[in-house]
Amino acid sequence: MTSARPLTEPSNDHSNTQRLLRIATTRPEVKRPFLWYVAAGVVTTGLQAVLFLAIRGPLGSVAANLIALTITTLLNSEFHRRFTFASYPARATRLHLQSLLTFAFYASYGSLVLILLKAIVDQPSANLEAGVLILASLVGGIIRFLLLRWWVFTRKPAQANGRQIAQNHE
Repeated sequence: MTSARPLTEPSNDHSNTQRLLRIATTRPEVKRPFLWYVAAGVVTTGLQAVLFLAIRGPLGSVAANLIALTITTLLNSEFHRRFTFASYPARATRLHLQSLLTFAFYASYGSLVLILLKAIVDQPSANLEAGVLILASLVGGIIRFLLLRWWVFTRKPAQANGRQIAQNHE
């Protein structure tokens, strides 16, 4: 049986990360979005890596990352709006702001990671750069899930009476 403690209550038996993971995989209101989020993250991170590797040569790593990131952020954000958090109504302005902030975060974060890697490794290979971006994306993805779930999609899921949420399908 799982604990129904609120997120704000201190935990003595697990770290916060373990506790959040337990909540994400056991509470029904969080489990479904969490599983969709992970699946979408794996797919879009893989797509971002493939796009990055395909265009890195002619454009350089930072520009290639920004282009790959732009494409995958648009796809990922729309997927989350339609599927991951479909039962959680959210205002359009909040969704657009979230997408803009997501892009700005990952663009800055990914560029900084690549610049730091180049400062440490003289001429990093494309595969090393892609691997570092994937690891950075994993960390950023955890932060993004928490922000999406507890900031953007804060309203309760729609009742299971079959009604459509017009705000999510505008």
